Amino acid sequence: MKYNNPFITLLFLLLILVMPINGQTGSNALPSVTISGIDKEKLNRYDHFLKKEINERRALGAASYVMRRGEIVHEIAFRYSSMADKIPIEQDQLFHIMSMTKPIVTAGFMMLYEEGYFYLADPVSKYLPQFKNLKVAQDLDQGANGLPVAHHKILINTTMKNPIPFTG
Repeated sequence: MKYNNPFITLLFLLLILVMPINGQTGSNALPSVTISGIDKEKLNRYDHFLKKEINERRALGAASYVMRRGEIVHEIAFRYSSMADKIPIEQDQLFHIMSMTKPIVTAGFMMLYEEGYFYLADPVSKYLPQFKNLKVAQDLDQGANGLPVAHHKILINTTMKNPIPFTG
């Protein structure tokens, strides 16, 4: 079953950035841990969201483990890791995650942006000199012969909007 909701993907990525890649066990009630500045009601809404996704069969199960400032603020697991065998998600279970490099790198990239390491309007060539004097193909049939230099610099925010074909 293929699922293409970007909101679900974003939530999953955020969880991956703040937790070790392993499943967690727990009851269906919010555990009694120190919340450390995170609104308990928002965590409850998140639990309800996960339950809804499972009930609507968009996910077989879910595990959530959130830490903030070294404290566990949310740890819970729903359903099974194997529906056929009715095996619950275990605390030390590993999950196979495929094709997550780009979303994880992008999330980390945005964390660096939030900390002020760069501006979205910066040219990519400021950090990757190979992107200076990019050439643009006007006729793909001609290949790299006689390509003119691009009129505009590629900006960081441009790379996040759509796929751009680059030539060296």
